Amino acid sequence: MGQLTKHHGIIKADTCRGARPGLLPTSGPNKPISKKKLRKLERKMGYALKRKMEREGEVEMKDFELRGENAEKQRKEEEMEMDVE
Repeated sequence: MGQLTKHHGIIKADTCRGARPGLLPTSGPNKPISKKKLRKLERKMGYALKRKMEREGEVEMKDFELRGENAEKQRKEEEMEMDVE
Protein backbone atom coordinates (compact mmCIF):
# COMPACT_ATOMS: atom_id res chain seq x y z
CA MET A 1 0.00 0.00 0.00
CA GLY A 2 2.20 2.87 1.21
CA GLN A 3 2.52 5.85 -1.06
CA LEU A 4 0.50 4.41 -3.92
CA THR A 5 -2.78 4.44 -1.98
CA LYS A 6 -5.27 6.75 -3.67
CA HIS A 7 -7.93 8.81 -1.94
CA HIS A 8 -10.52 10.01 -4.45
CA GLY A 9 -7.96 9.87 -7.25
CA ILE A 10 -5.19 11.62 -5.31
CA ILE A 11 -1.98 9.81 -4.43
CA LYS A 12 -1.21 9.62 -0.71
CA ALA A 13 2.09 11.48 -1.18
CA ASP A 14 0.14 14.44 -2.60
CA THR A 15 -2.37 14.42 0.27
CA CYS A 16 0.55 14.77 2.70
CA ARG A 17 1.45 17.99 0.91
CA GLY A 18 -2.08 19.33 1.23
CA ALA A 19 -3.74 18.19 -1.99
CA ARG A 20 -7.51 17.74 -1.83
CA PRO A 21 -10.07 16.41 -4.32
CA GLY A 22 -10.72 19.00 -7.01
CA LEU A 23 -7.38 20.75 -6.60
CA LEU A 24 -4.74 19.90 -9.17
CA PRO A 25 -1.04 20.29 -8.42
CA THR A 26 0.69 23.24 -10.10
CA SER A 27 4.12 21.64 -9.96
CA GLY A 28 5.66 18.21 -9.80
CA PRO A 29 5.09 15.11 -11.89
CA ASN A 30 1.31 15.15 -11.45
CA LYS A 31 0.72 18.64 -12.82
CA PRO A 32 -1.23 18.86 -16.09
CA ILE A 33 0.75 19.42 -19.30
CA SER A 34 0.10 22.73 -21.04
CA LYS A 35 -1.56 22.68 -24.48
CA LYS A 36 1.56 24.10 -26.12
CA LYS A 37 3.80 21.46 -24.54
CA LEU A 38 1.29 18.76 -25.51
CA ARG A 39 1.41 19.85 -29.18
CA LYS A 40 5.21 19.77 -29.11
CA LEU A 41 5.25 16.30 -27.56
CA GLU A 42 2.76 14.99 -30.15
CA ARG A 43 4.91 16.41 -32.95
CA LYS A 44 8.03 14.77 -31.50
CA MET A 45 6.22 11.43 -31.15
CA GLY A 46 5.11 11.68 -34.78
CA TYR A 47 8.68 12.26 -35.94
CA ALA A 48 9.85 9.33 -33.82
CA LEU A 49 7.24 7.07 -35.45
CA LYS A 50 8.38 8.16 -38.93
CA ARG A 51 12.00 7.37 -38.05
CA LYS A 52 10.95 3.97 -36.71
CA MET A 53 8.99 3.20 -39.88
CA GLU A 54 11.96 4.20 -42.05
CA ARG A 55 14.27 1.93 -40.04
CA GLU A 56 11.87 -0.98 -40.47
CA GLY A 57 11.63 -0.34 -44.20
CA GLU A 58 8.09 0.99 -44.29
CA VAL A 59 8.10 4.19 -46.31
CA GLU A 60 5.12 6.47 -46.55
CA MET A 61 4.02 6.88 -50.15
CA LYS A 62 4.08 10.45 -51.34
CA ASP A 63 2.58 11.89 -54.48
CA PHE A 64 5.14 11.65 -57.22
CA GLU A 65 5.12 11.87 -60.96
CA LEU A 66 6.70 9.23 -63.18
CA ARG A 67 8.70 10.44 -66.16
CA GLY A 68 9.85 8.91 -69.42
CA GLU A 69 8.82 5.73 -71.23
CA ASN A 70 8.34 3.77 -68.02
CA ALA A 71 5.85 6.37 -66.85
CA GLU A 72 3.59 5.83 -69.85
CA LYS A 73 3.69 2.05 -69.38
CA GLN A 74 2.95 2.42 -65.69
CA ARG A 75 -0.01 4.73 -66.33
CA LYS A 76 -1.47 2.33 -68.90
CA GLU A 77 -1.14 -0.59 -66.49
CA GLU A 78 -2.84 1.39 -63.74
CA GLU A 79 -5.70 2.36 -66.08
CA MET A 80 -6.16 -1.26 -67.12
CA GLU A 81 -6.25 -2.35 -63.48
CA MET A 82 -8.86 0.30 -62.75
CA ASP A 83 -10.98 -0.88 -65.71
CA VAL A 84 -10.86 -4.50 -64.55
CA GLU A 85 -12.09 -3.65 -61.07
